[in-house]
Amino acid sequence: MTGSSLRLRLLLAWAVFIALTLQIAGIGLYVLFERSISRRTQAELEADLRQLSRGMDVHGDGTIEIVRPPTDPQFFLNHSGRYWQIEEAGRVVLRSSSLVDETLPLPEWVRKDLPAGPLWLQGPLKQKLYTVVTTRRIEGAGGSRELVLTAAVNAIEIEEDTRKFSTDLFKSLTALAGILLLGAWAHVTIGLRPLERLRSSVSRVRSGADRDIAGDFPDEVMPLVSETNALLAAQEDELARARERAEDLAHGLKTPLAVMGAKSRELRQAGQAAVSAEIDKQIEIMRRHVERELARARARGSRPTAHERTNVSGLLDNLVSAMQGLPKGGALEWVADFPRELLVAVDKDDFYNMIGNLLENAQIYATSKIRLEACRTEHGAEFRIEDDGPGVPDHELTRILERGQRADTASAGTGLGLAIVSDLVELYGGTVTLSRSGLGGLSAEIVLPD
Repeated sequence: MTGSSLRLRLLLAWAVFIALTLQIAGIGLYVLFERSISRRTQAELEADLRQLSRGMDVHGDGTIEIVRPPTDPQFFLNHSGRYWQIEEAGRVVLRSSSLVDETLPLPEWVRKDLPAGPLWLQGPLKQKLYTVVTTRRIEGAGGSRELVLTAAVNAIEIEEDTRKFSTDLFKSLTALAGILLLGAWAHVTIGLRPLERLRSSVSRVRSGADRDIAGDFPDEVMPLVSETNALLAAQEDELARARERAEDLAHGLKTPLAVMGAKSRELRQAGQAAVSAEIDKQIEIMRRHVERELARARARGSRPTAHERTNVSGLLDNLVSAMQGLPKGGALEWVADFPRELLVAVDKDDFYNMIGNLLENAQIYATSKIRLEACRTEHGAEFRIEDDGPGVPDHELTRILERGQRADTASAGTGLGLAIVSDLVELYGGTVTLSRSGLGGLSAEIVLPD
């Protein structure tokens, strides 16, 4: 996949969405858990303070005794991280055994303005304490007395629970991200499958297997299918009209050329041979152009949706039989090697023009033998025609494929055969290669892609 891949873009969009969503969810869950555990701890400390308040007894002499202390064992272990104490007028009157000989240092502002919620203090051994403070008013011999009750727990307990939750949350969200990415991949793959079927249909149209795009596509894709089919139909019509115009033009030039030929003969008879020769030369050049354009106009290779896959093996048999029926062809040895079924996306007339011109050229120059081979390769269908004639010099091989060029100027002909073959093969996106034959003459190879 490349940077312009729709699949990659959708997967990247999904990945970004999943990452942001899970990150926001993770932060939210972390905050909620932290709040939950803080509230739970606060509730536990408030419960300890209520238990402490209910277990308090005031003697007649004004002394306070905790007859039912909070039952948590940590209150009895030195510096355990769980503490309580009772103050009166800024003086600690009672405290848990876990404080040993230390106290919880309440700031002065706490005594004056009791906070509504928990606060953080530094306790024994520099422990960070999560603290809840409340007050209780008692009646004694000396009148009403106000006590400040404090319960605290080491914050490391909260932090440890939070850390464990964060680790578990990260693992869970990572696994969830993997599952969601897998689901996104499946979603994108299934969602783009109609486009893959559309690409396959277009490929079949391009290769000539189908004339238009057919199949059951989703509603969102059907407008594209309809527009593409309409475009193909419009292209068919336009190419047909262009071919008709080219044929009309070529045929329209034939009559003026014939008249010019007659006038040239009259000039020759009048003793103006030089002028007549120059006119004949220009007429021949124009005739070659006309013949070539007629051949191109009749060709169907330029219409990628107009030809279907044809079994050319039978066409090759017909061509060989026709060539053997010619006066010279019957005296030659013909070696034909090709499979009984060779499907090629080519029009029959175009194929006859391509292979027929090459076979005709071979039978003209062959001395005794012509070899025709055809097979399918990874590049398409390959056809090779060889003869044992005089061949063509290496420096002439490219030139004779050009329009109107001939290697043998002494023989009859316009020199358009190979040029027309080259044009037709080019229209089908194929290649023509001329080389020295293993038989000693010329080897012409045509490759027509699928």
